[in-house]
Formats: sequence, structure tokens, C-alpha cells
Amino acid sequence: MWVTHTVGFAGPGERYVVAAMYEQGASGTLDKGAHAVSDAVATYFGAPVPAKITTP
Repeated sequence: MWVTHTVGFAGPGERYVVAAMYEQGASGTLDKGAHAVSDAVATYFGAPVPAKITTP
């Protein structure tokens, strides 16, 4: 099982602190989890999806 989580700033002027978590099965990947979390936050704040991300 993979759990991807992130904490960061979002919204106009980055005035909101956001924490998000995504759980996926054993066949999941870091890239898939990162996209799921980023796209969910982008959707909430009205940003374009798929969200642009950088993974380590």
C-alpha cells in the first residue's frame, strides 16, 4: 500500500495552508499518488488539471 501526502500553500496569494493525503493499493506508484493529490487540490482551487508537478 502507498500513502502519498503533502502540505503546502495554495489559493490566491498562497493564503491557504493545505494538507492532503491519498491512499492507493500495492500496485500504485509515487507518481500516480502525487498526481492524484495535486489534481485534487488544483480542482478545489480552480486551477488547471492536470496540475504541473515535480517529483523527487
